[in-house]
Amino acid sequence: MSPYTSRSNSKAKTIHDDIDFHQFLGDKWVILLLHPPGFTPACTTELGAFVKLKDEFESRRVKMLSVQYS
Repeated sequence: MSPYTSRSNSKAKTIHDDIDFHQFLGDKWVILLLHPPGFTPACTTELGAFVKLKDEFESRRVKMLSVQYS
């Protein structure tokens, strides 16, 4: 997937509630953070860095979505 690539809609369960991808996005951009199962030290470092930048991303109408794949 590259920048400006359209994403088909999908629904998924999250740790908080169910999510509809397009509804979650609304009119915002998204950064997908893809992580392997187990959250390795590198994954937790990366997630921590994004959390620190959360306000900056939100001010630019960007949402972050962390996805664990297997």
